[in-house]
Amino acid sequence: MAINKLHDTDDINGIKCAIVERNISYDRCVFLKNLLELNLYNVFIKPVDSKPTTSTESETNVNVLFILGVDNLLFNTTNALYGRAIKDHRGVAVSWDYWHQKIKSNTDYKPYFYKSIEYENN
Repeated sequence: MAINKLHDTDDINGIKCAIVERNISYDRCVFLKNLLELNLYNVFIKPVDSKPTTSTESETNVNVLFILGVDNLLFNTTNALYGRAIKDHRGVAVSWDYWHQKIKSNTDYKPYFYKSIEYENN
């Protein structure tokens, strides 16, 4: 049972896991798996049980979606990203945009709450 909608748990291969993301593509699954394993999380993946909408096998293999989870039940994606707990291969905290693959390289050297405002001396 989840504490709230942001703290989702499920059984993956018989192991109780905190769900990181649901209904993700294979490429996204590989990206997140590599990133989380770099941060010493045990990652578990299972395909989503859904009926294919197309009849040809080559098209259904492309449309397979996955559920990705970690065995640390306290893991919460939002807390981990804004708490700067997840690092990339260079040791730099992962940004929200990098996590969602909106940018190709992680350049989050400033915290999310940092604003470069120049104050005027009155």
